Amino acid sequence: MFEVPPSYNEADSYVYASIKPVLRIEAAGLDECLHRILAEDIVSLKNTPPFNRATMDGYAIRAKDTVGAAADSPKAFEIIDYLYAGGVSKKYISENECIHITTGAKIPDGADSVVVAEKTGIENGRLCLYEPVNYGENIEAEGRDIKKGRVLLKQGAFLTPAKIGVVAAQGISHLKIFEKPKIAIISNGEELAEVGEILKDGQIYDVNSYIVGSIVKDNGCLPLKFGIVGDNPQQIKSVIEEALKVSDFVFISGGSSKGDKDYMSEILQKLGKVPAFKAKAANGKSGMLIIAEGKPVLGTPGFPSSCLINACVLLVPALRKMAQIPSIYNMSITAKMSEKIDFSKNITGRFLAVKIEGERAFPIENDNKGLANIAKADGYILLNDETAVIEEGTAVSVNLF
Repeated sequence: MFEVPPSYNEADSYVYASIKPVLRIEAAGLDECLHRILAEDIVSLKNTPPFNRATMDGYAIRAKDTVGAAADSPKAFEIIDYLYAGGVSKKYISENECIHITTGAKIPDGADSVVVAEKTGIENGRLCLYEPVNYGENIEAEGRDIKKGRVLLKQGAFLTPAKIGVVAAQGISHLKIFEKPKIAIISNGEELAEVGEILKDGQIYDVNSYIVGSIVKDNGCLPLKFGIVGDNPQQIKSVIEEALKVSDFVFISGGSSKGDKDYMSEILQKLGKVPAFKAKAANGKSGMLIIAEGKPVLGTPGFPSSCLINACVLLVPALRKMAQIPSIYNMSITAKMSEKIDFSKNITGRFLAVKIEGERAFPIENDNKGLANIAKADGYILLNDETAVIEEGTAVSVNLF
């Protein structure tokens, strides 16, 4: 165990470096694949579109038959069939013949272009064309979008609606995806009660498991709640050991300081197999990380706002690395500071919650213990140790909750 400066940036880097992506694979239907990570390359099985199709409503026709058509000398064509999307015409278009066709329908044999309905007229049941059309006009060729054998998506792709649509267009109903990392969540404290129970004198509700559980879900992982554990060191150790058997990461809130005895530090140090850190957390209490059985165990203070801050700063990057979510999907925006902020006044461990209004970021006062004010915030600013002051109007990067 070694001490690090009370810097979120250094602590974040250490936690991040200790994380490995979860590489277990499962199969899932397309409806379950949104925002998951692809575990295989997807190669196109067929051309898309699978046939030449009309891109406009009109008439399928032979371009060479339209040469010379003009407003004062229109050309006439026999309408030999009517074709709609999803249907196929069995008729072959010969000289001076056409087939009425709608958008998306397969181009009938013999035709090589489509004239839009607005450029035609009907006289005595025959199509009158007032200007020529070009070869291939208003036709999307087979395979224009996707050629058979092309690699559509590579392993590691973050599955967005568009990517799922591309897969669906190939008729592929299931994909191999990486399993969601499993995150064990433990709340420690004799004063805690489950949400929904009637509080006894001196009790408060377990807020942290809901905060952390929501963050875990929001970052591509699966929360495993182990409930509330009292201040019995042996019980705490036993629950952590059980959590390590079924999870990839263990998050514990509370127990960072119990009077004169720091139970959690002692327990985690006994469990840890490699050096880790103990750092000053948001409200001055200790947060710490150990590696047990090859898995990270992160302990944070129990105050809800401190738990939220530590989870946002230390846990979120770890979750996204385990879940293999590309950094391009990190939720942050740039805003201008609404007023001068002096970080030398020890503002929440260099963490500042802000509310976004238009292009400006307004600081939210927070006492490091409660949630009421921080719940009004849209995100937070995290400053490095070299930045002491943010002047009004300065562009800042805001990490969104």
